Amino acid sequence: MLDNGNGTAPENRPDAGRPDGRWPRGVSGNPGGRPRALREVLDLARQHTVRAIERLAELMDSEDEGIALRACEALIDRGWGKPQDVELVDRLAAAEDRIARVREGA
Repeated sequence: MLDNGNGTAPENRPDAGRPDGRWPRGVSGNPGGRPRALREVLDLARQHTVRAIERLAELMDSEDEGIALRACEALIDRGWGKPQDVELVDRLAAAEDRIARVREGA
């Protein structure tokens, strides 16, 4: 492939594809996927998930209220999602209910 001077081949430019800047169907803007090093770091970090969750549960009982609060928040966020995530889920569920009601009435 030829380099266009900025380190990317012309067909891999962000503006390649359709005039609106979107990629055509079946063409990826990231054909190589995530870099291998990133995948390795994610895999290594995920190996410690159980231990990290167990430690957070222990820290909930800390005498230091700040530490206990942060541990509680971390566990709740991981188990239930951050508040805006939960709000989005609630809004999606409400939209699905409205769509179902409209379909039933149609």
